[in-house]
Amino acid sequence: MSKLEAEDPEYMAAVREYNQQLSKREVLSLDHLLLRVNSAAHMRSAVSKITDKVRREYEHVLEEYSMDKAKELSALEGALEGAAEVRLGAFLLVMLLCTPLKCMASSMSLRL
Repeated sequence: MSKLEAEDPEYMAAVREYNQQLSKREVLSLDHLLLRVNSAAHMRSAVSKITDKVRREYEHVLEEYSMDKAKELSALEGALEGAAEVRLGAFLLVMLLCTPLKCMASSMSLRL
């Protein structure tokens, strides 16, 4: 027994009990801290998963939008090509119709 314990055993018992409670509090504190760290890690993981899901969905929507726009552009190109073909056809038709008329008019003017 130390000299202090011999003088006041109640005091030393109280000091030992306080130290035990303090170490229990430290363990609880460390457990609480560990829980918070784990919770933060889980939150980070959840946020990462949500971010990845949103990114994939955004890429999917962007891809669909691009495909729709590509289809619209393709349809527009087709329509423009069709309109150009119609105009060309009309021009050729007019030329075909006008050429005999011009020939007839020029031959008539020569006869007159």
